[in-house]
Amino acid sequence: MRTLAARLLIVEWAGLAIAIALGALALAISSPAFLTEFNVYVALRSLCVPLLVAYAQTVVLSVGQMNLSIGALGGLVAIAFGGMMEVLGVPPLIAVPLALAAGALGGWINGFLTVKTGISSFIITLGRVDGFDQDECAGECDERGEVSRGLLAA
Repeated sequence: MRTLAARLLIVEWAGLAIAIALGALALAISSPAFLTEFNVYVALRSLCVPLLVAYAQTVVLSVGQMNLSIGALGGLVAIAFGGMMEVLGVPPLIAVPLALAAGALGGWINGFLTVKTGISSFIITLGRVDGFDQDECAGECDERGEVSRGLLAA
């Protein structure tokens, strides 16, 4: 029977885990501020959005497809959420489900086009990524800083 350490070394991600551990150790030794509570908070918080995008991409990859619009769609949801609260004055309890519904609708459109046309999701989302571009959806600001064109224009 193998020890826990021996079993951990034979998994395919062992090299990456060792590299991360060695890098963290080197940073902790070279900078005493590296392991402070604030720095760990900032590091973990900065990983939240990329991890959500990676998780969404993992789901798509698990069915053998590729989605290039996940980041743009996430940006659309963030812009819609912030715009609803800032420009339209929508309370957060209403803005959250509406923004998530916008993201779900965008994902549904991608899935619908992929299934109905039979075209690879890579090609569909390559074309759709421009439709989720934040500049086009959120609008442009005029010289006063107010949204003058786009979905959030008053």
